[in-house]
Amino acid sequence: VADEIIEEFAATQSNTAGSLDEFHEKNVRRRVYDALNVLMAMDIITREKKEIRWKGLSTTQTKDLEELKAAHVQLMTSISRKTAYLKDLEEQIAGLRNIIKRNQRMLKSSSNNNNNNNTAPKEGFTLPFILVQTSPHATVEIEISEDMQLVHLDFNRQVYFIFTMEKHI
Repeated sequence: VADEIIEEFAATQSNTAGSLDEFHEKNVRRRVYDALNVLMAMDIITREKKEIRWKGLSTTQTKDLEELKAAHVQLMTSISRKTAYLKDLEEQIAGLRNIIKRNQRMLKSSSNNNNNNNTAPKEGFTLPFILVQTSPHATVEIEISEDMQLVHLDFNRQVYFIFTMEKHI
């Protein structure tokens, strides 16, 4: 390939300044081999002895790009799901903190009303307790036993979540 390029270049130069001198010829050969090596490294051509075959540009780059885009979409979906879950957990924590503050206020007002008698108010939430969460339009049937030991909850095939709180808040 380098010989052909040098011959073509020499033919065009012979009309103007004569043939290439040896320095320019070696320089051109070196640059041609450098370019061929780059094309082989990029897997655009193959070379067997003096025969060079064109393979073309690789399509793996577009496949890799598509795979990266799909992975990006999956990761963004996962992040948005986790963000929504985190927001839900933050709302639950805020709800529990509000219950704690409410109980503390009721305990203070009850102790003030009872002349510093430390009896627990009847309106507060005592531990352990459960929180039940479902859609706002769900119908929930609740049955409590007379001794207040058993509770039956019927959500009528609605999605629900139950959170228990057994430790002292």
